[in-house]
Amino acid sequence: MIYAVVNNKGGAGKSTIAFNCLTAILDNFRLVEIDNNNTTSASFTKSEKLNGKVKSVKISQGFDAFDEAIFEMVQDKTCDIIIDAGGGDDSIAVIKLLLRESDHNELVFIIPLMTGGGQVDNALDTYELVKDHKVVFVLNASAAKEDFVFWNGSKDYELGGVDPKISSLPTTFIRRTDLFDLAGLEKEVIADTASTAYLYSSIKDAREDLIQMAKGDMDEYKRLKGRHRIAVDCRDFIENDLSEFKKVVLGVSAPIQKSTILTQSAKKPL
Repeated sequence: MIYAVVNNKGGAGKSTIAFNCLTAILDNFRLVEIDNNNTTSASFTKSEKLNGKVKSVKISQGFDAFDEAIFEMVQDKTCDIIIDAGGGDDSIAVIKLLLRESDHNELVFIIPLMTGGGQVDNALDTYELVKDHKVVFVLNASAAKEDFVFWNGSKDYELGGVDPKISSLPTTFIRRTDLFDLAGLEKEVIADTASTAYLYSSIKDAREDLIQMAKGDMDEYKRLKGRHRIAVDCRDFIENDLSEFKKVVLGVSAPIQKSTILTQSAKKPL
């Protein structure tokens, strides 16, 4: 499958979803970052999860990079492709590329949005470009789903929210967390940081190994213990918080008939 994280505006958390969330739920993948302005992959130089699996290119190089990823996917039937598209014209160019080079059954567009009416407008504008394909909306980086009043509507504010035809499409939620940044401090994605937590069932079980690694240095022991707590929280985030995201994203990947896809604009004034 090809999972393309797109939004024609910046600031919706596309790269976090591509690099941290999708890589945490997919076992075998290639990640292509197509962005003329940013290189997120440079932030994860110590990531074992991403090692040898990421290519960052400009729009002008995107066609070749995509062809290479498709070639690997066809050779290895278990390999998925993650596309991280930049905002603005970058996203639009990537969408056009994917629509031209892919078919309905191998392509899923993931459209993240944060709270705010402008964010909903941007997500729906992006949806208009890809509405004939599989789409997953991600309500992203807030404390609770209820925070998305411009998406859900609000009786208190007499706000209608989005058209029911839109809200009935596959939609999931990812809560705001510092874990992405904490993993990033070590130049890792959360799947890397979480991996050490699986070595121990509890901090008590890890204690002896952490003390040995500290080599008699109390400050180093405290640092290692703190890193272990972050690892446990990353593991729990992947297993619990990302469980719905995984279910929705992988669930929508099943083959569908074109006739079942929403083909008319469902954008409704707020």
